[in-house]
Amino acid sequence: MRKKLLFLETISPKKTKLFIPIVATILIIFIVLVARNTIEGVTHKNEELQVRILFYKAQIERLFEHYNHTIHDPTFAEITLFLERDDTDKTEYSEKNWNCINFSISLIANATLQGIRCGFVILDFDQIPHAVVAFDTDRGMIYIDPQADTVVHFEIGKTYPVYGKLERMTVIWAGQ
Repeated sequence: MRKKLLFLETISPKKTKLFIPIVATILIIFIVLVARNTIEGVTHKNEELQVRILFYKAQIERLFEHYNHTIHDPTFAEITLFLERDDTDKTEYSEKNWNCINFSISLIANATLQGIRCGFVILDFDQIPHAVVAFDTDRGMIYIDPQADTVVHFEIGKTYPVYGKLERMTVIWAGQ
């Protein structure tokens, strides 16, 4: 830890402002490349899902490592404004190249760059898994589907069209 601080102290303040976004961008690209095509590989009710959850948790923790001192829980109004300005939902969906994992990680990265704390949510349905983003706001926990920038509600045990019955939700929070 001390070594990292010494390295950052040797960079001018102007260069430090550029350093963090560059490192975050590199990590985002890495995470997106690794996450591509993985949603189809998730097998329900087995150890493979747990391994994937641990993998995503490790990758997201690396992404947020540089932001722990600047991220905060947002207000609902702040999330609304952020989503209006964010263009993650403008990306074209592709099951193989840009799926719900990619949308979620992109939204998380953009929120983090704005200092907003959020979580990666893995929804384990009995038919098709899904990923969304969680925010702990002044109105409580909200879940955003980044493909359409919509607030979504989920309940364990409830059946949803297309996805099936929700069996488990896993939230991976930034900086924890």
